[in-house]
Amino acid sequence: MTVHTNQHYEVRVGASGYEVVNLETAVIEETTKNLPDALFAAENMNAVLVHKTYEWIGKRARERAAEEIGLVRGGGNTVQ
Repeated sequence: MTVHTNQHYEVRVGASGYEVVNLETAVIEETTKNLPDALFAAENMNAVLVHKTYEWIGKRARERAAEEIGLVRGGGNTVQ
């Protein structure tokens, strides 16, 4: 039975307590007997994945913009 779901994880009732399951890989990444701990884990691990993705997207956008105006070459090396 699923208790909570977010973008990357679901918290469900398992045989030994609450399980935090990665939706993409179906791997149980956390097991706890306390629902608040399971919810906390699911939300925090989700936040890490979401923010890291946006950080990477922002970094690539800055690199592409710099390449377009000639500040860097393809490998990310700054033009002197």
